[in-house]
Amino acid sequence: MPKREIKISKICGFCFGVQRAVELTSKALGNKREASKRNVWSLGEIIHNPQVIKKLKKRGLSVTKSLNVINPGDILIIRSHGEKIEKIEEAKKKKLKIIDATCPLVKNVQQIAVGLKNEGFAVVIVGDKKHPEVVALRSFAGKNTKVISSLSEAKKLKLKKKKIGLIAQTTQSLSDYKKIASSIAGLGYKQLHIFNTICETTVIRQKLAVEIAGKVDIMFVIGGAQSANTQRLAQICFATGTATKKIEDASQVKKQWLSGKSKIGITSGTSTPGWVVEKVVKSIKSKTTLRVR
Repeated sequence: MPKREIKISKICGFCFGVQRAVELTSKALGNKREASKRNVWSLGEIIHNPQVIKKLKKRGLSVTKSLNVINPGDILIIRSHGEKIEKIEEAKKKKLKIIDATCPLVKNVQQIAVGLKNEGFAVVIVGDKKHPEVVALRSFAGKNTKVISSLSEAKKLKLKKKKIGLIAQTTQSLSDYKKIASSIAGLGYKQLHIFNTICETTVIRQKLAVEIAGKVDIMFVIGGAQSANTQRLAQICFATGTATKKIEDASQVKKQWLSGKSKIGITSGTSTPGWVVEKVVKSIKSKTTLRVR
């Protein structure tokens, strides 16, 4: 009888940008006595993880989509994905106490976008059009910005400007980004500046996930339904041919998925806390006789 085991990625749980955002928010909320006297808000969820957001709301965090409900003097957390320039300026005019929890890597991409815009480049962003990070980044890049998400869109790209700056959402697939960059390079623009703005930790996380997926019978990818990097992990694991299940928490693990599976792999998105991963492992163990490796 073959050995049965759970293979957990060496990189699981929060990335440093998410950890920083959660810690800044936690500090802003303070203890129970302080939280009752403070009005702490975020424009949208600070990270894409429902369990973490639920805990922060219990401590006093209020999540909104509009600055209209926030009063002068209140605390506003800029989420890890960043926020549009217009919103930040509006918050300043309202005299809100702003705490910028934008991931430093995302902040760096925003600065690159501003630099390209100021030098007269049309900016092309490779990413998910509706993702908060891309929505915010687009405001920094200016009106000549185009957002594409696939190689087919890259091949159809048509811009009036002949100077192009190419950047990517930090959680994109590096291999896909290289293909898109190569395609755009062949379109004949006078100048093309390509920046690798994909988070290195994300790349390593994806690489490890692929390695594990190639050695197991089923792969679990743990993360919020709205998490782009979790979705990307699930896609690349599925592409290996290994059965892949994307779940948010331990309650979603089904015993029938484990039937006949001797090796199980686990990875998580960057917004998934370690304790959620641990609960998933515990749930799997309770449904099997597997050992953790």
